[in-house]
Amino acid sequence: MTVIAVYSSKGGVGKTTLAISLAGLSASQSCRRTLLWDLDPQGAASFLLGGEKAEYQHGFHNIETIFTQKLDPKNFIIPTELPELDLLPADISLRHLDAILLKLDKRKRLKKILHFLAKDYDRIIMDCPPMVGALSDQLAEAVSLIVVPVPPDPLAYRSYQEIVSYFSEKSQMTFALMPVFNMVDKRRITHKQAMEREKDWPVIPRTCLFEKMAQHRRPITTYAPRSSASLGLADLWLTVERRLMTLKL
Repeated sequence: MTVIAVYSSKGGVGKTTLAISLAGLSASQSCRRTLLWDLDPQGAASFLLGGEKAEYQHGFHNIETIFTQKLDPKNFIIPTELPELDLLPADISLRHLDAILLKLDKRKRLKKILHFLAKDYDRIIMDCPPMVGALSDQLAEAVSLIVVPVPPDPLAYRSYQEIVSYFSEKSQMTFALMPVFNMVDKRRITHKQAMEREKDWPVIPRTCLFEKMAQHRRPITTYAPRSSASLGLADLWLTVERRLMTLKL
């Protein structure tokens, strides 16, 4: 099993759409048994994949109890409409997750939960909330790859540099960081300049098709497979797979 986190300390950079797209490609393009774990209390990924229905159908406890009690996380997992793709949904109880992790004082709680899921999945992709704290510290202990969406603007680029600095302060980084230019408009001068500065970064173009995910409730690659965004995402997933092969997992 390999764990990939889609993470940024900055909000509004397209983490959720990127996480859903990568999870969909893991399941469909690579035929991997894939779990999308929504850790954002807003639950956008859960909504987009139909996860909000499960709370009423199955009478789930608050999702935070996965961390606070010795509950089997598999009891919360639901299938999606896509073959090979399951969802561990979020709810509002996760709004206190950082404080919960600090109170528990268990640095590897996230890693242990992932260990419970290892036999059932080849890939676990995590949609993370925009924060720096106990959760990001535990991500550093638990994942193999952190994908960081970076819109090509100065504030987002500054945020990425802060992320690099933050994780570099750890005594030993056992994971890789992969920045991705997201929501790119090649007509804008600032976007062109950013891409010239970081020529090796993958590029996902801005498109209104992402907004239609709320209508289709599935990854963009399923309803607009020939779009420039879908082609860019497919290339990104191949880059992710190649990067994982170079890591000591």
